[in-house]
Amino acid sequence: MAAADSGDLSEGSNLYYTDERVDDRANALIAVGAGLSKVYDDGAGTLTISLDGAGTPNGINADASNSLVEGVNFGSATLTEDVTWSLPASPSVGDIVKVKAPANLGGFRVTVSAGVGKSIDGVGSVDLESPGAAINVIYLAANAWGIF
Repeated sequence: MAAADSGDLSEGSNLYYTDERVDDRANALIAVGAGLSKVYDDGAGTLTISLDGAGTPNGINADASNSLVEGVNFGSATLTEDVTWSLPASPSVGDIVKVKAPANLGGFRVTVSAGVGKSIDGVGSVDLESPGAAINVIYLAANAWGIF
């Protein structure tokens, strides 16, 4: 039976969801990151792996306040003042947001805000104070982001 891209994980299905992949050089499973992978078995021993991409990276300018999106966000300009970048206002459990400060902070900092009524590991915001500093957060439960 050929697998359809339905997410069917029942026994006998040829479609498997995993966050590991086979390293064909070592015949070992290795992690591929937080993205979901789809592994297709054609029944003849051939596996095809498809990674769930994070979409197009979101470049953020040097304005004082910006909104982050699910996926990859990066500072694309030298800061001219302290800035606050807000996590998505209406996330779904499992949403992942990756944030990277610009390579040149210009002596300023990026504050990543959890948003009204939400927290990041129990606090309302996290500061990125080093050039190129980065943080990955996942929406774990109602009003709760976690750092990974």
